[in-house]
Amino acid sequence: ESDAYWRTEEGIGHHRNKWSKYQKGQHRPRSTLVNTADRLFPGSAQVINSMFWVILKNTSINQNQISKIESKLSAEVKLVVEKWRNNFRNGRNPGIRRLAHKLEIIHNLDALAAMMLMCQSCYISNSEKDAHEWSRYIYRYLAINSEFFQISGVKEQIFEKINEVLLQKIKYNNFRYIYPLSMYSILHHYLMVGLSNVGNLDHANLKTIEKIFHARKSLNGNYGWDLQA
Repeated sequence: ESDAYWRTEEGIGHHRNKWSKYQKGQHRPRSTLVNTADRLFPGSAQVINSMFWVILKNTSINQNQISKIESKLSAEVKLVVEKWRNNFRNGRNPGIRRLAHKLEIIHNLDALAAMMLMCQSCYISNSEKDAHEWSRYIYRYLAINSEFFQISGVKEQIFEKINEVLLQKIKYNNFRYIYPLSMYSILHHYLMVGLSNVGNLDHANLKTIEKIFHARKSLNGNYGWDLQA
């Protein structure tokens, strides 16, 4: 439908359909259209139906809303969160790091949503130190999964929205983590360049999940350089 959407010399969009509204986030496609797109481009439905977008629309979420949103996360993410919580119920303290590292290798937006819900839950319960730690892992998730965001068409402006809705208010001892928007594409570039220098990899045929795995190892300093925050 390329004939139905164009821009003037001033950059103003004109359309005979909903494409420009999709572009601006002003219109949500019908489920039938989403399912059609998912058959052609697997994973599309998972992105558009993620609870991540629900969180971005709510500037203040209470504990009751957090529970409701959490119940609608993808089965894979819910399973990871529930196993982590069971450790607490059984008298063990697995720590935030363990859950964060489990979530960061799940490359769908519901994993990011789960991290944001955890952060928000800590914030409204006045657990400032834990909220602050979750904010660091959220930034780390965005870095590790930069390849997934690139191919999914998730725009960098979304990261700005995450800051606006949640991260800009998360502080501990008057300090907060911050990562400039302009740095995400640069970081993604250097992560990919770094991977090209890792031996014993079939770089031409690396799948997205494999790139994420190796990006994570890069941030952990496993390849001889340390990019940890």
